[in-house]
Amino acid sequence: MYRNLSKRIRGNGPRTCPRSQGKLWEILDICLRDQRQTWTLGSDGIYSQLQPMGNSEDPETIGTQQMLINLARTRIGAQDIEEHIPFAD
Repeated sequence: MYRNLSKRIRGNGPRTCPRSQGKLWEILDICLRDQRQTWTLGSDGIYSQLQPMGNSEDPETIGTQQMLINLARTRIGAQDIEEHIPFAD
């Protein structure tokens, strides 16, 4: 299986722009709140999957990926998001 590890670019450094900081904190918060794929290890050595509470549109229930898609759709307005993705069919 091909993995894009040699062509990947990552940047690491301080984010001084308040707008960038806000976006990064928002994404981090969404990622940390996602419980759809969360497992805990019990004292008996058995893993159990956590179940999201409620039936809402929060990251806990719908997951990180769908939450970020919804956020992007909200930010670009009512337009079709596929128009903004260069590789969409």
